[in-house]
Amino acid sequence: MNIRSDMKKILSKREKVMQTALRMFAHGGFHASPMSELASVSGVAVGTIYHHFASKEDLILALHSSAKDRIAGALSTAAKGKFPLSKKTQEMFVLLHNHFTRDVLEFSFLDQFQSSPFSPPGKTMFDKQVMDVFREGVKEGKFKKLPAEVLAEFFYNTAAASARMQLFTQKKKISSKDIKTFAEMCWNGLKK
Repeated sequence: MNIRSDMKKILSKREKVMQTALRMFAHGGFHASPMSELASVSGVAVGTIYHHFASKEDLILALHSSAKDRIAGALSTAAKGKFPLSKKTQEMFVLLHNHFTRDVLEFSFLDQFQSSPFSPPGKTMFDKQVMDVFREGVKEGKFKKLPAEVLAEFFYNTAAASARMQLFTQKKKISSKDIKTFAEMCWNGLKK
């Protein structure tokens, strides 16, 4: 018996469940996606799903955590960059917008999550590195004097709105120039 191949099977079933759940949640919502249907669509036994996730809520939170990690990775280079706050913030906006528009399923999931009871109050989608950008802006008097979490929520929702517009409401693709204009508008909304 090879432990490594057994671990691969376990991980692949977990990943299969997560990918199937992401598709189901993105298309049908959290409440219209029962675990029994998830088992049927993913081809993984219900017991196996519950082996990896104690409940549907645990599965939703695992998907959220995974998405949050990918956002942190997408924004990390800009967040730790050694350039002015205005450029850093606008670059992070463009990166976040592009991240959202590259993965429609994950974005649809996050869009639902943000306004669901699963979203913990006062928590942000961003890791410490990104939150430090907002804290730095407030501390240096460059951002409006509001809690960093409020500024981060404004930033996130503005990028989400631009992605939503590009993905779902525009008949033509939004240009990179337009996205940079949105980033500048977001900066103007944050700055003091």
